[in-house]
Formats: sequence, structure tokens, C-alpha cells
Amino acid sequence: SRITCTMPIKSTGVGAGVFGSCTVYHLSKVQDLKICLVGPGEPVKKNMNEAVFGCHYDEGRITRVVSDVKTDQLLAYRSTLKFSKLEEESGIKIFSEVGYGIVGVLAGAFATEVRMADEFCEKNGIDYEILDEKSASEKWSYFVPPVDFTGRLVGKLSGYLSIRNLVRAAHVVARNNGVNHREIVATSVIKSDDSFEIKLADETTVYSKKIVLACGSFTNFFDFPLQNPLHLNLIGHSVMKFELSEEDYQLTKDFPSMNYRYSPTNGDVYLYILPPIQYPNGKHYIKLGHTVNYPQRVRTESGHAGAGQRVVLYGGLLSR
Repeated sequence: SRITCTMPIKSTGVGAGVFGSCTVYHLSKVQDLKICLVGPGEPVKKNMNEAVFGCHYDEGRITRVVSDVKTDQLLAYRSTLKFSKLEEESGIKIFSEVGYGIVGVLAGAFATEVRMADEFCEKNGIDYEILDEKSASEKWSYFVPPVDFTGRLVGKLSGYLSIRNLVRAAHVVARNNGVNHREIVATSVIKSDDSFEIKLADETTVYSKKIVLACGSFTNFFDFPLQNPLHLNLIGHSVMKFELSEEDYQLTKDFPSMNYRYSPTNGDVYLYILPPIQYPNGKHYIKLGHTVNYPQRVRTESGHAGAGQRVVLYGGLLSR
């Protein structure tokens, strides 16, 4: 039967998060290719001791076509052009084109990002606005620009994704194309001469000619046939979600996604802000986030890795 997959299938994606789901979405379009996707969906109740963690359990991820990394610009540009196709195929909305702003003090990495944004937009015929303290204050009355503020606002092909819906949409299309999705945790993968045996938590086995391992940061912690373990570093990520009243939602609903960068004496630091987004509980939230790289390597010997604690205070950007 297809449930036990006793006959070897051609390809299996192990991991049903963003990368695994999108990989299988594309593979499902290959004619006469029997495919399986292994991995649980988002749990209804999240118990951190039992549930599989997924970075896509959220409604808002910034997407933009400007960056200080050329590869990011190109990949984002090509991906954004395909969002409407996935929405059409799945019937699920994933992309909100609310625009994207980069703001800050014109120095360091931010100066490079502004220059590359101008060059990329002009090369690809994408309209953008130059922001200064006066124009930003007129556009968003609730926005308090920092001193020596400058920036760019790109209205098209930019905004945010419902990353949760992106995964759902990929699953819908893959299943419609004949993919068998086993919503169970894979516990091990054993390589034989001509195929792989994928052991599942329910004690069943999937046999597959080829596999795509897409288990993210957990890849090193399972019994998978890796020639080399993934090189993983810790990243401390602070996130704040501000619940909005209906009054404040109406006031701020025209805000774009935004990155604020500045260059203090200790190097370039950035803060990202998402516009008001409605979450499954029906409430609207503004999300602020900040990432800092730790020099600590994730190791599997101890079975877990702990990051240092860091408290980051956000202020001076939003007056309400």
C-alpha cells in the first residue's frame, strides 16, 4: 500500500517545514515521479517537550527584493515573482504586498545596502521612494525618525509572507499532484545498496530511492547517514509582539515592513519591524525583532545547546 510504501518510491523529503515542503512542491511537478513527504504538521497545542519545532509557526516574515547581498536580491526577486502562481494553485493567500523600507544612519553596512537598493531597483525598473525625516513623518504620523535619518521605500514585490500559509500551500499543491504525506516524525534513515529505509515514529518504514534531508538545525541530532555533520552556530533572536487596539490598528495599518540599521561604535546592528498582522486569534500585532550572532558552535555531544541571554530594548521608533 502507499501507506507503508512497500515498493520503493523515487524520492522522499524528510522534514515538512519550509525547505522540505517547498522542495517536494517542485518535485511533485515532475511527471511520473512517485514522491513521499515525511514530517508532522503544525501542532494544535504546542508542548515544547513533545512537539516538533517549526520556524514557520508564524504569520509574518519580511520579504523584499533589496539587500546588501546580491545573491539574496536575485533569489528574492525570482521567488516573489512566483508567489501569485502558488496562491493560484493552492487557493491560499501567502503574500501581502505592503512595501518594504530600509532606514537608518547612512554609514557602514547600511550605506552599502542603500547603494545596492538603488542600483537593483533602477536596473529592474522597480519604483522606490527616497525617505528623509520630513517625508517619513508626513507619510506615517505615528513614526518618529531617528536623528540623521535616511532611507528607501520599495512598494512593489515587497512586504511580508504568511510563512505558515506558504507551507500549507506547498502541501496542498503537492498532495493534489499525488504526493503521499506521512505526517509522522522520522527517527532514522538507513542507507542500503540501492535505496534508503526511513524509520518512522509509528514503527512503519518508508523505502525510497533518493531522499532530501530538510530537518534544519535538528539534522545532526538524528540517526541520519550524513557524510559530514552540518556546521551550525547559535543565533540569539529576540522578538516582541505588540497587541493593537482597533484604534491603533486603523492608525498603523498602512505601515510597511521595515529594517532599521544604525552603526554604533561596536559595529552594525539592525532591528526589523513588521506592520500590523492579524493572527489566528483574530487580534492584530506589530512585531519587532533583532538577531545577534553568537560565536558558540552547536554541538551534539551534550545533547543540547544553550544560548546566552540578551535583553534588547526597543525605543524611539514608534511614538505609540
